[in-house]
Amino acid sequence: MAPRRPIFWKHRLIQDDRPLDVCGWILLSTDSEYVANHIFLTQDGEKKPLSLRRQSGGRFSRLNKLVPQGATLEIAMPEGVAKDEVSLQLYELSGVLAYPVILMRALRQFFDDRDGMQRSLRTAIRLILSAQFVEAGKRILRKSGSISQARNSEAPKVATVTRTRRNHCESGEPPRTIVFTHSLNLDGAPISQFELTVALSKDRTIVPLVVAPVDGPLRRYYEAERIEVRVYPFQDNINDDAAAYRRVVPQFARFLKKLAADLMYANSASSFLAVDAADSLHLPCVWNLRESEPPEERFRDYPQSTRSRAFECLSLADQVIFVSQASKSAWQPLPDNCRSVVIPNALDPERMTETMSRWNRMTARESLCIATDEISIICVGTLCERKGQNDIIGAVERLSDGVKQRLRIDFIGDYGDRYGHDIKDSIDDMPLRYSGRFRIFSATQDVARHYQAADIFVCSSRVESYPRVILEAMAYKLAIASTPVFGITEQLSDGETALFYTPGDTSLLAHHIQQLAEDEIFRRQLGESANKSLDRLTSFPDMVQRYADIFQNVSVGDSIQP
Repeated sequence: MAPRRPIFWKHRLIQDDRPLDVCGWILLSTDSEYVANHIFLTQDGEKKPLSLRRQSGGRFSRLNKLVPQGATLEIAMPEGVAKDEVSLQLYELSGVLAYPVILMRALRQFFDDRDGMQRSLRTAIRLILSAQFVEAGKRILRKSGSISQARNSEAPKVATVTRTRRNHCESGEPPRTIVFTHSLNLDGAPISQFELTVALSKDRTIVPLVVAPVDGPLRRYYEAERIEVRVYPFQDNINDDAAAYRRVVPQFARFLKKLAADLMYANSASSFLAVDAADSLHLPCVWNLRESEPPEERFRDYPQSTRSRAFECLSLADQVIFVSQASKSAWQPLPDNCRSVVIPNALDPERMTETMSRWNRMTARESLCIATDEISIICVGTLCERKGQNDIIGAVERLSDGVKQRLRIDFIGDYGDRYGHDIKDSIDDMPLRYSGRFRIFSATQDVARHYQAADIFVCSSRVESYPRVILEAMAYKLAIASTPVFGITEQLSDGETALFYTPGDTSLLAHHIQQLAEDEIFRRQLGESANKSLDRLTSFPDMVQRYADIFQNVSVGDSIQP
């Protein structure tokens, strides 16, 4: 059933006349990525961004249920763009009219991602057969895009729970430490944990044993450092239902008990299960949170009881470590007895020196078929919506033909979801003389070759914490254009060490790229300035020492709060 006639079909800047009051179910749709990322919702006295999601057809849309007393929407337009150049529709769907739309959107998501949606459908059927109708309904709404961050914008009820009595290390020897990683892929968070673990092992702060749910290429790195790695594949998918989580935790705890460890070091928000298992074994635990999504968004795909337990794990960990102040702020409010600290990431200088020595600029560019007169732009990271690489394509399309013909744009990262394939489709749809300027490389352990060959680094992310790739670009003296999201502003300064642009503002990004491509002196100065500013950031020895102090204190019980 089609939604009713649009109640809103005009374009207005935030500072224009009084915002529009709406309530009930609404469906927003636009063809502009900038507008999709610049819609703001105010309800219950709180204003938050309401980002639209990319759909398979290339448009952006979102279905929301607003509070009964009404809400206010504010929509921003790109600077310098005429109002009639961007279409934006807002439909009001009253009562039961919303549910056929929800069903159609869920079916479309099913055909876009058949494997994932078939798994979700089986879960929904199982929940219905077990009479868990409310949970099944929530999952269908969530998969259709109907339950949004705005609807869940209330801060979660933060539970304060009591830690079990700890079995502290009293032998005087370095604690045998389970280093739990959610991934052994060559991604920023696992690599940062690897470098830290190796340093703590060499300093005899810990005796590490790495545990991961899935094998990956990083395993070879650990084993080359003589660090043992165990892969423990979970038998149940804890995203499926609450019962699966309740089964997995004691199973994993029994596995951990056999390892006879003294300490748990868990990496990333998705490792809350390891924190829970450590608490059941009375193990002291340090939990690294490297994400900036608020917890209600980060854990939204889990059943309600599992989400609640994930929040409680903030109290169960003896020490929670964020890698940026922005990330810590995004996770507020924390439980009263959550002991948290911020320790920014840093690069191991010895490994960086060794990695940089593998290639020089000339040999790197020759191996990548980059001509001497071409400008190389790189973007490192999984091709996914969170990384926003479509900004780069949109910006390049705005450049003059002369600049386009001098560019070589390389994406280094695997396909994370449908968004990644949309990137490839967008490139293929370009005229051949321009599409040939773009290349996509799989994630590689030899990413140093791309850094050495590059002139410009672009970070188009929507959500980051304290990205490693930014630090790497600074180390390689690259001119940086980036979104100023979360911890990136703690690494870079606009106009001094990088050029910032708002996510989705392809016009401004195009301006930055053109300026950097045409002005070699400015490009080099910006890269040099970024490199020098690394000295004002946390150094690797300082980072390792702060972690070492925490590990030592936690292992003997000095850091536990009542």
